[in-house]
Amino acid sequence: MIYILEDNEERIRQFREAAAAIAAAVPVRFWRSAHAMIADLVDALEHASIISLDHDLNRVADEPDPGSGYEVAKLL
Repeated sequence: MIYILEDNEERIRQFREAAAAIAAAVPVRFWRSAHAMIADLVDALEHASIISLDHDLNRVADEPDPGSGYEVAKLL
């Protein structure tokens, strides 16, 4: 599995295209929140082959702070 923390739609599109071109058989999972990714990684980390972390997640109005890739890195 490829796990990616990213909130930018253009970069998500680029990651999807790159993964399809070089590792089409490998599933890719995206998160927009570091907190959600951390919660999921507790049980899923053993399945990760690549992890990419965005360090500058943008907060969306009326939603909780998404945190940052640094928070996920501390878990790793």
